[in-house]
Amino acid sequence: MNLTNYLTTFYKILTQDEELKRLLIYKPKNALDNPLSKDKPNIGGDWKQINKVIKMTSKTDDFSKEAFCAVRFYLGLRPESFDNVMVTSQDIVFDIYAHYTFDEVDMRLAKITDRVNKLIKNKRVGANKARLRMATTITNPPNGFTAHKLVFQFGSVN
Repeated sequence: MNLTNYLTTFYKILTQDEELKRLLIYKPKNALDNPLSKDKPNIGGDWKQINKVIKMTSKTDDFSKEAFCAVRFYLGLRPESFDNVMVTSQDIVFDIYAHYTFDEVDMRLAKITDRVNKLIKNKRVGANKARLRMATTITNPPNGFTAHKLVFQFGSVN
């Protein structure tokens, strides 16, 4: 099992997706202001912005009063496997945050959650494809934010 490689794989998937980056970064002016509009420039490799909104950590103490959206992801449960000592399962948790000033205008939390699900679900990682194990509301997000949690499970070879 190489957890570093798995996390790096997910990081590349998220940071290379232009649609996700636009959803996380472009604040809507009104309900008709589409963050995916061709009128808006691509985020591309603007790592200053990307590193602010996509991180491999569960911490949120760096959230400020500034309005933005974010994806935080990290290792979750690794249940013990009694069936096969060579293969285990591993959870990766994705916490998705949207500031109320985004979410109230265009349901941004749902859009970002849908995008992350589309990017990760059924991706071949480790010994099999990532499958959604759980999705739930984060009941105590940082002040000013609404949040959702997606937990994906995949098999890993020991």
